Amino acid sequence: MSISGKSVAACLRRRGRLALPVALAAIALTISATSADAATGPQVIATASVGSGPLAVDVNPVTNTIYVANSGDNTVSVINGRTSAVTTTIPVGAAPHGVAADVVNNTIYVANVLSNTVSAINGGTNAVTATIPVGGNPASVAVNELFDTIYVTNFADDSVSVINALTNHVTATIPIGTTVSGVVADPLTGAVYVALPAANAVAMINGLTNHVTATIPAGNAPFEVAINPATNTIYASNNGDSTVTVINAFTNHVTATIPVGFSPFGVAANSVTGNVYVANIAADTVSVIDGRTNQVTAIVATGIRPFGMAVNTLTGRAYVSNSVDNTVQVIALRPPAVARRRRPLVTAAAGSASCLIVTAAAMRIHAMVDPGNIPTPYDAWATPLFFIAVFSVLIALGFLAYGVVTSAEQRRDRRQSPPPPGPDGRGARAADRLRTVAPNPELPGRRPDQDRTDVRAHQPRRRSIPARRSQPWGVRAAPGAA
Repeated sequence: MSISGKSVAACLRRRGRLALPVALAAIALTISATSADAATGPQVIATASVGSGPLAVDVNPVTNTIYVANSGDNTVSVINGRTSAVTTTIPVGAAPHGVAADVVNNTIYVANVLSNTVSAINGGTNAVTATIPVGGNPASVAVNELFDTIYVTNFADDSVSVINALTNHVTATIPIGTTVSGVVADPLTGAVYVALPAANAVAMINGLTNHVTATIPAGNAPFEVAINPATNTIYASNNGDSTVTVINAFTNHVTATIPVGFSPFGVAANSVTGNVYVANIAADTVSVIDGRTNQVTAIVATGIRPFGMAVNTLTGRAYVSNSVDNTVQVIALRPPAVARRRRPLVTAAAGSASCLIVTAAAMRIHAMVDPGNIPTPYDAWATPLFFIAVFSVLIALGFLAYGVVTSAEQRRDRRQSPPPPGPDGRGARAADRLRTVAPNPELPGRRPDQDRTDVRAHQPRRRSIPARRSQPWGVRAAPGAA
């Protein structure tokens, strides 16, 4: 099998960039196995105050950091996902609207509507490193980490700008021919999907050729789109008829139309649980859709005019920006106290197995490309595959450490605090045994001010026997005798 060095290098560089999305998906899939049975329904668990007029919001799941574009004061708010508090505010261009995080390079891209630019922010330093001129009124932005490419929809020009993330230069401008709005990139196939609100459709762009290859009909005025890469499903929020269109990306056919709240806008999909979150801007709610049944399973009340939606697939939390309240709310499946009740050893075992599967897949890819040659760090073209293997093994070790440490903490917590009482089960019986009864001065040997623990309170009441007997057994005492 003869393959040129340049073609092999290009192929494996792209395969190597697929390592992080695949690894994140494998890791996240293991978390859902231990958290699905403990879910108690989505609810708002925290609210963070941000800048003026927050619109789009996005999450970097690796750093657990949330980024919010504040259109009213030309800034981006950075929120710590662990504490749900704003850590810094970054000035950007005029009227920032869209925001997207590059997980691989830890770079955040912000579309500035009135500046006709895109600001690139270093996620490590929270500083703007580049300002990239694009088309007229850039509204939304998406990142494809596999190809190091950024896609920006230009609302005024009816086009999509393509940016090279390594050089921060526009490499192509794709004419669409109609109004464009939201955009999303498939990290696995490289396809790009653009919402066309005026045409009531969703356009599909080939990420390799930068040409529109399909136009898929949607509902009335779709403004935003989201993707679940695990199922290869596209979700388009139709602002005009208050529905969400579900598109099978394999066939480019509509598989379902789901009624949601009034005037839906922001939409985000959790590739682990399959849940889809839709911000209903005129109803002040978020609709939660089960991606398996395409049914609305919950409606969460939010602030005033919810606009943007984002999901952290590793923590399972969703984030919604309220454009009038100037807040971002955190939506979780269960309160934090219940979230600790997991099975860490099961998670560790499943996570380690998933990472080892990724390692085996990387080695298999190498064997298919160049059989008989063992990849080493010194082979320039095999370095991405070697990186995948090492990265997966390290994550597997991390899962094992997580399982041991978390399991020890849970055992310590159980020893320090007794189980809560309940209607049945061990907790209730333990509470019965430790129940304190009111003092009874009539009991022999008891003072009125004494309390004691009745360890037989839960047992059936037996026939009372006097504490002292002055008569032989079988002889009844005379009435009134002491």
